[in-house]
Amino acid sequence: MTSFTSARDLLEEVASRYRAMDSYADSGFVQELDRPKSSPMSFETAFRRPADFKFRFSSPHPYRPKRHLISRSQVGLDAGKPYYWSQDYSSPAELEQEESLLMAVAGTTGVSRGSAFTIWSLLFREEGDDLFSTLARPRFRKFACVDGVRCHRVAAIHRGFRRIDIYIGVDDLLLRGWVMRTGRFPQAEMRTNIKVGVEFSISCFSAANAATASAN
Repeated sequence: MTSFTSARDLLEEVASRYRAMDSYADSGFVQELDRPKSSPMSFETAFRRPADFKFRFSSPHPYRPKRHLISRSQVGLDAGKPYYWSQDYSSPAELEQEESLLMAVAGTTGVSRGSAFTIWSLLFREEGDDLFSTLARPRFRKFACVDGVRCHRVAAIHRGFRRIDIYIGVDDLLLRGWVMRTGRFPQAEMRTNIKVGVEFSISCFSAANAATASAN
């Protein structure tokens, strides 16, 4: 376990670790804390440097009798070309080519509840311009256990003066999740099944396979 003189040093080291990765995968969910009985939005990430990326997410209809209807989306890079695929419940699927991955991710910020931005920021943003660099007053708090992993817990102030707790694996320095309890939309974003150094199939990142992959 590496020791850090400050929480800011830890966050900078985590950001550097993500920027140095050749490949990465995870799955996880976002849960609205003010609606504990609501179904979480689930997501999956796949990344291979330099130009392959896929972030897939889905959520059931908010109206309970229609929970069998699923809204699915996927944003990514296919051989370096950014795209956004979506299917709103039972509506026909749409595939849009985007000008940049930044524009594609920006278009998903609301529907992905910020989770697309989280991982995109860590994997693609330049030093000093990632998710953690925007946080104010990071401070260490007591260690916590997330999904069986002992984690550093860092409390900080997010944009809009909202308190956020960040959970980072002690041994691997990987983001396990964050919780924002204050503000208009309190929520928890948790990441599980994290893998580094992954070998992906040739077709894994193909935009043409988005519909088939999202249906599975």
